[in-house]
Amino acid sequence: MKSPLAFPVAFPSHAGLPKTYFQACVMDPLRDCSIVLEQVYKDDGVPTKIDIYPGLPHAFWAMFPELEISQKRERDAAEGLKWLLAG
Repeated sequence: MKSPLAFPVAFPSHAGLPKTYFQACVMDPLRDCSIVLEQVYKDDGVPTKIDIYPGLPHAFWAMFPELEISQKRERDAAEGLKWLLAG
């Protein structure tokens, strides 16, 4: 893919974007996209934060809300949002 509209990593620069929070699950087919994009943003000077959940599939928190790791993901998401909104 060459279009940055379809593949955001293809933009020549990400400098000036607002800080960005990522969550990635190790068993998620989209995992590498999140990890690579977070690194590209960081390399371009965008403040980033990423939380990675080992051994878990995409949307695990919706499938298994009773698990402690699902509750941790909820807390992480709340902290990530606070981080995004902080000055």
